[in-house]
Amino acid sequence: MKNLQLALVFILTVAFSYAQNFQGKAMYMSKTKFNFDFGERKIPEDAKQRMKKRMDAALQKTFVLNFTKTASIYEEEVQLESAGGPGGGKGGRGAMFASMFGGPAAGKSYKNLADKEYKRAVEFFGKNFLIQEPLQAFPWKLEKESKKIGKYTCFKATTMIGKNKSSSTKEVDTVQTQELVTVWYTPEIPVSLGPDKYWGLPGLILSVYTAETQIVCTQVILNVKEKVEIKAPKTGKKISEEKFQKIVDSKTAELKERFKKGSGGGGPGGKKRQR
Repeated sequence: MKNLQLALVFILTVAFSYAQNFQGKAMYMSKTKFNFDFGERKIPEDAKQRMKKRMDAALQKTFVLNFTKTASIYEEEVQLESAGGPGGGKGGRGAMFASMFGGPAAGKSYKNLADKEYKRAVEFFGKNFLIQEPLQAFPWKLEKESKKIGKYTCFKATTMIGKNKSSSTKEVDTVQTQELVTVWYTPEIPVSLGPDKYWGLPGLILSVYTAETQIVCTQVILNVKEKVEIKAPKTGKKISEEKFQKIVDSKTAELKERFKKGSGGGGPGGKKRQR
């Protein structure tokens, strides 16, 4: 009996240590749709197609999710490209195009299930912001439908979330709309986390679909050897998600208006070329 008790204590100790040291890594491809409105600009068709291709490149990004059992950090995998190329660099023209037409702002999203904490550090047009919110619980509806993503069996879940949408181009008034979110999660990885702000299901979320964006996992590595320190970001002006979204909407509306009217011949927000 004593030996059995000792063996049980040993097994529990090993299991606890494993849970404490467990860390995984998932790679995601994110792609956002956009409606390119050229407005009053008279642009040749071949130039329009080049701009659309540039937008496709700027709005297709690779992200990495490093996670433990209870916490995660989700951030863009930076591509080493020329500053003026598609999506090139934090301040490149591609990044400005992405912001204009609804692309995701690069940054770090941190979630901690134990502390119910959500923080997002993001740079937007040269300014650093730190968004702090309580971890939002999603009212998931679990579906029976299943499919394979890679080698993992996944199940479907859906929810409706509120989304702010600008209703004016000059003074940005926001209206609340409801957006359908469809995700696929796998109980084979029993971690209640996922990409971006999503979490709260009995398994790792491997894909997310909304009307504008799709996020699909391309690789999962469990028990990674080179562990990453998962900690909350601290740098940036502290702001709520609602206030930050108003700043984004205001700047986006301004840039779209200038672009449609043909101002800024050197790119969104740029000055016309002097002859």
